[in-house]
Amino acid sequence: MEALAGSTTNDAAIFEFDFVASTSEVTFTYVFASEEYDEFVCSSFNDAFGFFVSGPGYAPNTNIAAIPGTMDLVAINNINSKDDLIREEF
Repeated sequence: MEALAGSTTNDAAIFEFDFVASTSEVTFTYVFASEEYDEFVCSSFNDAFGFFVSGPGYAPNTNIAAIPGTMDLVAINNINSKDDLIREEF
């Protein structure tokens, strides 16, 4: 995450699991949230999210979490700013 965010990470959390798909397609829905959003949006602190997959069609540890239509990291400073609060659907 430090390489993606471009800064040192603090209090990072990891949730990891393995599974074997029983179909040729797999869908995930996630919600990105930050308890610190109000205090740190548009600051040098930038809570970020990564969704890393490995398997057929993906290089090991490919981050598939990006702002729709971009390659931008899912992070509080990339979603919106205090001056322009909008809801993003992923």
